[in-house]
Amino acid sequence: MEVNKKLTSLEFDQHIQDDNDRLLSDPGEYQRLIGRLIYLTITRPDIAFAKSKKQSTIYRISVEAEYRSLASTVAELVWLRGLLSELGVGLNGPV
Repeated sequence: MEVNKKLTSLEFDQHIQDDNDRLLSDPGEYQRLIGRLIYLTITRPDIAFAKSKKQSTIYRISVEAEYRSLASTVAELVWLRGLLSELGVGLNGPV
């Protein structure tokens, strides 16, 4: 087999001569599992640390996730500053 060859499911089945590939009875269960794994890797950096520690380069998706997190934090800080100003609490310095 060629190195780095990508196979689709049909090509893989034809390659191993297996026609017994059945569909999932509930694809939502699989989607929820993947969603939970993604949530854990975002909220628990210690879980994702072992894979990221071995990387020699930073992938674009990691940088995009950091920017999204930063944008969310800034939006919350702007909202809090507006709330405090409506309550009459003046902030002179940076947030």
